[in-house]
Amino acid sequence: MNRRFEDKIVVVTGAGSGIGRATARLFADEGARVIAFDLDEGVEKTAAGRGNITAMRGDAGVDGDVHAL
Repeated sequence: MNRRFEDKIVVVTGAGSGIGRATARLFADEGARVIAFDLDEGVEKTAAGRGNITAMRGDAGVDGDVHAL
């Protein structure tokens, strides 16, 4: 697979399921270090078994969560 995102950091919000999960995994497969961000506990499943995805629970609509990110 193409490694065009090698040495890049990508933040994906809504990464707990669906399109967000698929997007996070695709970036990871293409070499990015990914921060998977979501309110949903499924974000841990998104990161499971993938060393270059870090799961973080939070709400992108809450300033404190975004600052923590």
